[in-house]
Amino acid sequence: MKGLTQDAQTVSPQMVTPQAVAMRTLAAGLKHVVAYTKGVLGEDAYDKYVAYHRTVHDDAAPMTVKEFWRDKTDREGSNPQGRCC
Repeated sequence: MKGLTQDAQTVSPQMVTPQAVAMRTLAAGLKHVVAYTKGVLGEDAYDKYVAYHRTVHDDAAPMTVKEFWRDKTDREGSNPQGRCC
């Protein structure tokens, strides 16, 4: 940063406040809650598909996001299993 000394650019461990630690802990917890919620709601389904596709079919390109969701909803519509509606 321009105009700051080396000491002003680094934060010593003594300067870390309990509030900063609490905020980091809260942020980390919230990150896990968001990841869990995405898993429960199925929002991470495309990411899981791409990871699986790369391990099994590394020579072929995976479906696009739009193609994936269209295929998923078509399969669910033609073969309803454990849905509420």
